[in-house]
Amino acid sequence: MLNDEDTDTARGLSVSIGTSLDNHYYKTLMRGRGLLFADQQLMAYEKTAAAVTDYAIDDGIIFRTEFAHAMAKLSNFGVLTGSEGEVRSHLNS
Repeated sequence: MLNDEDTDTARGLSVSIGTSLDNHYYKTLMRGRGLLFADQQLMAYEKTAAAVTDYAIDDGIIFRTEFAHAMAKLSNFGVLTGSEGEVRSHLNS
C-alpha cells in the first residue's frame, strides 16, 4: 500500500484489470492491501468498511445495481456549461 510512510516506493497505477467488473478491489482492501492510502481508508470507518465488506462478498449484482443508480443520479446534476459555468484558475478561491 502506498501511504505517508511509504514515500520511496513507486508503483504503476495502470494495471491490467481485464474486461469484467468484479469484487477483487474490495477483497484486496479487506486484506489491508489497498494500493493507495486513500483507498485503504475506506476500511477505517464503520459505514464505508461495511460497504467494502458487502461488495467483497457480493457476486457483482449489488455493486452493478448501485453503480448504475449512481451513474443515473450523476447524469441528472445539470452541469453548467458555456457562459453559465464557472472555470476557476485557483481552486481555493
